[in-house]
Amino acid sequence: MDPERNVKRLRKLFGVSRTILKRAARRPSVSDQEREEQQRKRFQLLRELRQQRISSLGANQRYVLEICADMSGVDTEEVVTGIVDESKYVENLNGLFEEKGPLAIMLCNAYMIGYPPESGRYQEKLKYTVVQRTICSRADTVDMIGKWMVVYRQQNERSIDNRTVSDDIGLFLINSDDRSSCLNVVKLFMDQVLKPSIEAVTEFGLAEKEQLQKFFHILNMYNTFLKSSDTTVSTLVN
Repeated sequence: MDPERNVKRLRKLFGVSRTILKRAARRPSVSDQEREEQQRKRFQLLRELRQQRISSLGANQRYVLEICADMSGVDTEEVVTGIVDESKYVENLNGLFEEKGPLAIMLCNAYMIGYPPESGRYQEKLKYTVVQRTICSRADTVDMIGKWMVVYRQQNERSIDNRTVSDDIGLFLINSDDRSSCLNVVKLFMDQVLKPSIEAVTEFGLAEKEQLQKFFHILNMYNTFLKSSDTTVSTLVN
């Protein structure tokens, strides 16, 4: 028996084995192919659900989103694309117009990390990338810090339709540096929304000039009281 010939045979055999292994490694397994197909179908379904959320936005919802976009200084479609990222955002927005729905919702357009996995526009390569998005939350779940657009109504005993949406819905922008301070929110609302709204009224019926001056003086005093109370509470807590 020729030892050298046997060694050559073994080398050739091992060479063939390595080639087979390399080719097998390059060829996707059945499970990998199935996984890729499932992933493809999942993303397709998420894109379809996203399109359904876009289609569900009616005239009332778009009316609110257009004003919020204007307050944020961004394009309306940018706000819309953020709202339809998650079904809960659309549900919060829709609920504002429904009977017994929330009295207020809050929207925020800010820089965040990536897009939600279920958004229908998720990209793995942007997973840790800073992107600008709009979110929508119920007012009772928001940690009040930073800039928010507040959309509210006075009562929720009935639903809101197209005919009355401009009268039934109010919007304002609030920018708070204090985290979850109720007094600060009330103070900002009075200072930035209530007082300017009253000052814009030119006809007060039978009210005399002195009565108007007294009214605004009391309003200013109350707002000053809220400001001092907020400072006192913050000092005691900290």
